[in-house]
Amino acid sequence: MDYNKKHIKTKHELLINPTKT
Repeated sequence: MDYNKKHIKTKHELLINPTKT
């Protein structure tokens, strides 16, 4: 669950700020 949540958060962050990566 934790891993899945982290993965989703990363995707969400990428969608909001793709330049961060």
